[in-house]
Amino acid sequence: MPIVQQLEKMEQISPKGFKRSDEVRHFVLISTLMTWASTKPLSPDEPELPFTEEDYRKRKPHPNFKRHVQCEKDVVTAKRKIKLRDKLKTLVICCGATYGDEQGPLHHLFKMAWQNAPFLPIIGKGNNNIPLLHVRDLSNVVLDVLQNWPPLRYIVAVEQEPTSQSTIVKGISRALTTGKVKKIEQEEAFLLPDVTQRTYDLTTMNLIIDPVYIADRISWHFDSPFPDNIDAIVKEYKTARNLNPVKITVLGPPASGKTRVARYLADHYDIHYVHVKSLIADTIDSLSKEIEEAATSPVEQDGAEQTLEDEEDVEKDRVEEMQELLDEIERNMQRTNGRLDDALLNKLAKQLDKTLSIQISATSRGERVVRVRVTVEFQRYGVASVIDVHCARNVSIVRTCHRVLANNTLNELDVKPSTDPIGRVHLVKPPLFAAIVLPHVIRFIDLG
Repeated sequence: MPIVQQLEKMEQISPKGFKRSDEVRHFVLISTLMTWASTKPLSPDEPELPFTEEDYRKRKPHPNFKRHVQCEKDVVTAKRKIKLRDKLKTLVICCGATYGDEQGPLHHLFKMAWQNAPFLPIIGKGNNNIPLLHVRDLSNVVLDVLQNWPPLRYIVAVEQEPTSQSTIVKGISRALTTGKVKKIEQEEAFLLPDVTQRTYDLTTMNLIIDPVYIADRISWHFDSPFPDNIDAIVKEYKTARNLNPVKITVLGPPASGKTRVARYLADHYDIHYVHVKSLIADTIDSLSKEIEEAATSPVEQDGAEQTLEDEEDVEKDRVEEMQELLDEIERNMQRTNGRLDDALLNKLAKQLDKTLSIQISATSRGERVVRVRVTVEFQRYGVASVIDVHCARNVSIVRTCHRVLANNTLNELDVKPSTDPIGRVHLVKPPLFAAIVLPHVIRFIDLG
């Protein structure tokens, strides 16, 4: 260790001065629990029996982390040097797979979900327990040991309740995308984008370990396990990576050009196009398929008994919620002549909002009252403005519009009414919301 070599050199240069010095140096190594990944269970009859810090001498590293365990040994044994015993204090903090904010080794799952992947992958059976630790808890642990130096030379920093890989993946999928997962072979994992060797190793490790020392010494960022806090974790991810979706609502009466404008913007910016009719039809179809799949696909018996029961309960609750929503849609459509009332339609739109990273939508209701209601709804979510281009019956979007859009600014929209004056309408910049209320008819002129 360089710090040991430095102290030894100081002792050689001035032995008496070094001995008189009261200065004590503290060295903290933050390591990974992959140095425990190949450790055999404490009891063959009880594989779920957790390890503790006291078992660190029994640890066996993953083949790719042998250098890490050697580094740990160097730090632990540094204090054994007699001449340095009173001058150097060392500590190893062995932490689990860190998550939170940018999500670290779990980023590939959050990224796939954010990009609306049809399913999230579970590598292997998925019943392996991954020791997790929120990054804020790690910082709290480091702060605590610096303020109150522990008598131990090796401590473990993980959450108190183990979480299986399948539970993690299913939680992310339900919170950010379709809720669907798929088990893949371990060899297929490296075909996935953003999956590195380190990510694979951390995702497939299986270890249960009890953080005895830190359990009651820090204020935990979350009091409950990972799946119970998935909404807050997703919010942290969006904030840390500045993920703010563009949302544009195009409103107008029949034959006003809503669909064409919406599809043009969707194609140009490579974002989703959502229509009320397709939203309702797709929701009914998706709910029916998922309920049918859940009925014909029982939970696999490949995990611990308690974990299996928990997953069955979660799946049962999810199916019941889907069935209730499907029944509510069908009753509402029967009562309103095949249409949905605004409250239920907004509910479907909010659910869709969880699965689409970027959205653009169009509605067929163009009455003034709709524009007022939309304005209120947008302002409720901090929207800067709603644009009404009812400046003429016939409006042509000229080349200026295309040039502005091509610059990816969505800053302003130049419109040319049938009369000579040119009106200019300001739009909010992405990633904020915008609503465009169209006049009766729009015709495009040379958008080439």
